[in-house]
Amino acid sequence: MLIFILSYMKNNPLQQAHATAFNMNQPQGTLWIHLLKKILNNTLEKANCIPCRTVDALNKFLVEGQDILINEQNFLYFDQVILMFKRFLLWQKKHTIKNLIVSDLNNNILYVSQTWEGKMHDKMMCEIEKLKFSKKVRLWLDSGFQGFNPENAEINRPKKKPKGKELIEIEKKSFQQISRTRVKVEDAIGNCKVFRIVKEEIRSFIDDFRDLFMVLACALSNFKLKYQ
Repeated sequence: MLIFILSYMKNNPLQQAHATAFNMNQPQGTLWIHLLKKILNNTLEKANCIPCRTVDALNKFLVEGQDILINEQNFLYFDQVILMFKRFLLWQKKHTIKNLIVSDLNNNILYVSQTWEGKMHDKMMCEIEKLKFSKKVRLWLDSGFQGFNPENAEINRPKKKPKGKELIEIEKKSFQQISRTRVKVEDAIGNCKVFRIVKEEIRSFIDDFRDLFMVLACALSNFKLKYQ
C-alpha cells in the first residue's frame, strides 16, 4: 500500500477519485490515508530522515562552523466557501500557511517549524520558535529576515537597496555571492514540491494533517538524498 500514500502525496487528487482508482469507496480511502501517513512517518523516522521539529533537537544535530540556510515555504488552503447563491459559487476564502525550513548546503532539510498562518512575518516566526544556536554557524538569510540576529551566528544577508539610491559595486558582488549560496535552500524546497500536496491548494481542514504532510515531503526528500 506504499504506492497508495505516495501517489496521493504526488498527485494531490480528490480523495474520492483516489479511492476509486484503488477500488475503494471514499470512507475507505480516507481511512487508509490517515493510517498510512502515520506508518510512513514512523518508517522515515527509523531511517533518520525526519527533520527536527524543535530547536533543541536541531542544535544537537548541528556541528561547529556549519553553513545553514533558512527560508519559509508557503502553500494555499481553502478555508471555507463564503457565499452560495442560485447554485453559483460567488467567492471562496483562501489562506496561506507556511513553515520555516532550515537546510544545509547539500539540500538536506534539517528543521521544519510548526505550521503558521501565511500572514506571520518571517522574523516573528523565528522569535516565537526561539530559533537560537548553541554552536557557531554561518547563517544564510534573505531580506525577509531583517532584524533576526541570533547569537553564535555569522550572518550573511543581502543589504537592502537604499531608497532612491543604488548599491555600490562591493555590495552588488556580496549580494550575488549570497544569492548563489542561498539558492541551495530553494533547491531543497523544490525537492519537496515534487509532491503536489505541498505545492497546490490543500483541501483538508485538519491542522495536523497539513503539518504532517509538509514534514513527510521534507523527510522523503532527505530519504532520496541519503539513499540515491
